[in-house]
Amino acid sequence: FRVWHLSAPDGVSAIAGPSAGPAAKLSAQAASGSVAISREGGATLWVGLSLPSADMGVRLAAREAGLWLVLPSHRPQTHSEPAIAVALDVRGLTLPTVPVPFHNPVDEIAFGITVMGPIPAAAMPRQAAASWRDSGGTVEFDHVSLRWGTLAITGSGTLALDPDLQPIGGFSGAIEGYEELMTAL
Repeated sequence: FRVWHLSAPDGVSAIAGPSAGPAAKLSAQAASGSVAISREGGATLWVGLSLPSADMGVRLAAREAGLWLVLPSHRPQTHSEPAIAVALDVRGLTLPTVPVPFHNPVDEIAFGITVMGPIPAAAMPRQAAASWRDSGGTVEFDHVSLRWGTLAITGSGTLALDPDLQPIGGFSGAIEGYEELMTAL
């Protein structure tokens, strides 16, 4: 009973916000996924969506999307232990408007991030963020990638918070086909 498989071959839809005027609608023609729970108590969730679309005042649609969520078996005790990891991979993303010389759809956009260190409970989010920062908490961008025509961007890096709780970080990456990017800018 540690691995569950999910299937919605006839589609799935979700609404966020009040039913009279929802803030967001998500639907997919088909969905599948799995939940794996480790003996130690951690879990990994994967959901795959076929022909997903989202309407949040702006409509986005894609050929396929995958979402991963990894919860560790125990709360992190130090800044070197993960609190949560999330990854998203969207292929064939159609945007409402596209700058010249790009075209719809975006071939692929993907990222994987891991929040490192204990996230303390606090009465105010600002206090929790300061405590997380003070204990060495970071956000690791394990990978970030974009493929759009001849443009290909890949990278990774680390994000932290400075004394004013503003983001600071170090990143490295590569860009191919940047001529189209410069034309668009």
